[in-house]
Amino acid sequence: MHFRLYTKINTIVFKPFEKFRGAIEEISKGNYDVRIEHCNKTEDCSKNEFGLLIKSFNNMADKLKQSELEK
Repeated sequence: MHFRLYTKINTIVFKPFEKFRGAIEEISKGNYDVRIEHCNKTEDCSKNEFGLLIKSFNNMADKLKQSELEK
């Protein structure tokens, strides 16, 4: 029972944070092509906090890249 709970929490909470950490590190290095994949085919991420946060992150990366190209 506890293992299942840990696995569920790990999948829902910790793995998305690991993706964020890696993507943020890439952005800080100037890699504006980094994106976080956040939805599988059965999931509607627009209604989940991580999905909205990831969508905003990807939009930010797009804008940073566009800004860099305009220099």
